[in-house]
Amino acid sequence: MSASDAGVPIVRFDQALLGDSLPTYLTRFVGRSAELSRLIELVGSARLVTICGIGGAGKSRLSVEFARLSGIDPRCRFSDGVVWVPLVAVTEPGDLPDALAAALGLREAAGGRPLVALQRSLADRHLLLVLNSCEQVASACGDLIDGLLRVCPQVSVLATSRRALGCDGEVVYDLPALGVGTDGPGDAVAMFIDRATVSSPSYALTEINFEAVHHICARLDGLPLAIELVASWIRVLSPRDLWQWLPRVRQCSAPTGLRSTTGTGAFARCSTARGPCLPRTIVESSAVLESFAAASIVRPPRPWWGRPWRRCRCCLTVH
Repeated sequence: MSASDAGVPIVRFDQALLGDSLPTYLTRFVGRSAELSRLIELVGSARLVTICGIGGAGKSRLSVEFARLSGIDPRCRFSDGVVWVPLVAVTEPGDLPDALAAALGLREAAGGRPLVALQRSLADRHLLLVLNSCEQVASACGDLIDGLLRVCPQVSVLATSRRALGCDGEVVYDLPALGVGTDGPGDAVAMFIDRATVSSPSYALTEINFEAVHHICARLDGLPLAIELVASWIRVLSPRDLWQWLPRVRQCSAPTGLRSTTGTGAFARCSTARGPCLPRTIVESSAVLESFAAASIVRPPRPWWGRPWRRCRCCLTVH
């Protein structure tokens, strides 16, 4: 009896091949060559890789570029293509299987067993699922991915999330900030220049404004979204004016992803702090540290021991 006779949906892979389901950006992808190379290594050795980082770190954009690269690089090529699964609008765990089925082009699962339908449809497929923005349903994503990978031996998953999914075999890749550069312009500076020229085509990096641009990118901790937003102001403010304006900007609201009111309150108290170090009175609390780490606000040392407040790296620009 065929899969269709059993009421199991069939994947229409003519609509799910690489290039058809991936989002299109109007701006140029800048830098991240080392990160792409690292992802190639990780995806080649692990079936579930999660790109973790705060909002605006560039997780989605990097995953799209990796998906495009997988279509031409033999080290990470999937014969059945790459399927982009957008989850930013999924807030209820029960909606997750339907979102994946829609991305795959599946018919409605029969018998109310969507996981079984997905498992049977993907059982003999060699493809990469890219699940974007998993943090709102992270636990459900972990359960669904675990159920798929155990039955579908040739399926791999690249996920983006503000926190790890907690699956067996998950490899978490903490996305670093864009490098500012020491001996010359780094990726952060290159992104600032690229986005500034989009906003003001006549703008160019010179020896005169390089120092200001470098300080702007350092002040923003190399966060791509922050750099893009600030660079758009180049139409009305010079780099030096932007540099002088930035210290007056404060981050006062807690990012989404904090799991407790304790963590949210602690972040509010941290919003008056400057620089990459969190106040010692805040991060001595293990509960707060765990909440901050889950939301990718801090990157704790590994292993976790000793005096964590001295060795936790803050991943979020707080001014």
